[in-house]
Amino acid sequence: MNNEPLREELRNILNIIADLSKNNTEIDVYDHMIISRVNRPPEEVNKHLKELRLKGLIIEVFPRPDGIDFTLYRITKEGLNKL
Repeated sequence: MNNEPLREELRNILNIIADLSKNNTEIDVYDHMIISRVNRPPEEVNKHLKELRLKGLIIEVFPRPDGIDFTLYRITKEGLNKL
């Protein structure tokens, strides 16, 4: 696991996901719930979510059915440890 500190905006989003999932790596969180709590433009939040995914701190839940316009995320053990 990478030991570099998280930027404040990434830590904030990771904390929100942890809160919404009750610190459980098996609970899915809707992207719109995260975006509504961050109070930033959705494009910016999505960019940060992608960065958290690339760092292995969250995962995108698959498969997503056709015609669905939301994404589900889960915090990983690494994400919880980072907090």
